[in-house]
Amino acid sequence: MHTNPTEKTPFLNGSMDIDLPERVAPDEKYKRENVISQSIRKAAIPGLLVIALVVSAVLYINGGSKSQITQNENVDKAALVESSEKIVQETNGQSDQDKAMCDLYWSTNIQLMHYRKWLSGWDCKTDNKANGLCSGVQWTGVTCSGSLVTKIDLASPEDIPQALSGSLPESLGLVTSLEHINMARNALGSTIPESFGSLSKLTYLQLSNGQIGGVIPDSFVKLTNLVKVNMALTKIGGSIPDDIGKLRKLQEFNFQQCKLQGVIPQSLGQLTKLRGISLSSNSLDGILPANLDKFYDLTSLNLGYNELEGYLPPHLGKLSKLVSITLNDNCFTGSLPAMNLPNLVQMRLSYNQFTGTFPSGIGNSKSVTYLMFQGNRIDGTVPSELAASPDLQQFALDSNDMWGSIPTSFCFHTYLYYISISWNQPGVSCKPWCLSPPWRKTSGDFTHLPTCGSNPNAGPAPTRLPRKAPTRKPTKRPVAEPTKRPVADPTPQPVA
Repeated sequence: MHTNPTEKTPFLNGSMDIDLPERVAPDEKYKRENVISQSIRKAAIPGLLVIALVVSAVLYINGGSKSQITQNENVDKAALVESSEKIVQETNGQSDQDKAMCDLYWSTNIQLMHYRKWLSGWDCKTDNKANGLCSGVQWTGVTCSGSLVTKIDLASPEDIPQALSGSLPESLGLVTSLEHINMARNALGSTIPESFGSLSKLTYLQLSNGQIGGVIPDSFVKLTNLVKVNMALTKIGGSIPDDIGKLRKLQEFNFQQCKLQGVIPQSLGQLTKLRGISLSSNSLDGILPANLDKFYDLTSLNLGYNELEGYLPPHLGKLSKLVSITLNDNCFTGSLPAMNLPNLVQMRLSYNQFTGTFPSGIGNSKSVTYLMFQGNRIDGTVPSELAASPDLQQFALDSNDMWGSIPTSFCFHTYLYYISISWNQPGVSCKPWCLSPPWRKTSGDFTHLPTCGSNPNAGPAPTRLPRKAPTRKPTKRPVAEPTKRPVADPTPQPVA
């Protein structure tokens, strides 16, 4: 190389200035050095990385032949530029991560948790420098993969309720490697940062049981890898985004007991992988999405305590994996569809405006435990098919238009302890003889129900409880009492 001896080379004299003097290159080697110099200046890599990159490039150029450089010039140029950009991205990502984690440190009371022996390892004494993060020091609640943060779990422990206060910084969206965020049971205020839409790898988000408010940000629908979101028991209001259907991987959607308003978007029906929907205790209105028949994996539907109206779609009774249906305290109307739900455990449809007869098919649910239908306009008789549900524990049909009496088939439910069918047509509130002592086999107390006596639907009380087949008990042989041995007198005898 033709170098002016009066010029100073930056990386030889210890200076961090990386600007190289402009030269007119007489051959391809000097052109090559100019390309490298320009790439380095544009990248703005920190000093030490620049020095290493420049030295490597110069040694490579001086060590190779001119013909090889000319032949591979385009390939080498692209590779070096790509390598430079990759180093810049990693460096900038590390810097953004440090800034975001330190912003979280300073915007909350994490530093005070050191004294309560909960959060240890967090160190941001230097501005925007997360000391020891992902490099030898364990920050409590933080999980890393290599040098990148992938999980933040700062859910308040049981012995320190509502431990963290403050707010979530907007810069937290810069930690694009995050896959899991759990900050439940804290007193964090403010809103969900709009920058969360940049967390494209996020699969789990839980901020439940806290003071988070505001609305669901528009960027929320960009979290296309999200599997579970739990914002229950917060102050989040506004409406559910119309394009919520973009979150195709979503399995759990929980905004129970928030302040949501408006309708449930039709696009919710596009989330065919949903297993749990919990939107109870909000102010939602309108009708249910018409395309709920695609919820093949749905096990829990909880929409109680809203202002929803309209008919229940017929296919709701065909979602065979449903375990729990809670639609109480709404304004639903119409007759109840047939229920072919073999895995059903509980159904709560109280305090709506349902009409027609008791839904058929519920007796096919062998594991049903709770059936709550009070406060509607259901008519007909109490279905005897519920005798096929051996695990039934609670059954309520108060304030309907039922007639007749409780069938005797209820007498043989071992676990049944609560029946309430008051405020119906006359006679339906009485109990059959088998629900009174000494014939009662259930564990419940039904003294609040009058006995039907000679009601023709129940039949007169017999003098003996009929049995399907006599049971022969083994004869007990008398056991002879053991012979008692005399007990020695404990009084000490005098010594002769």
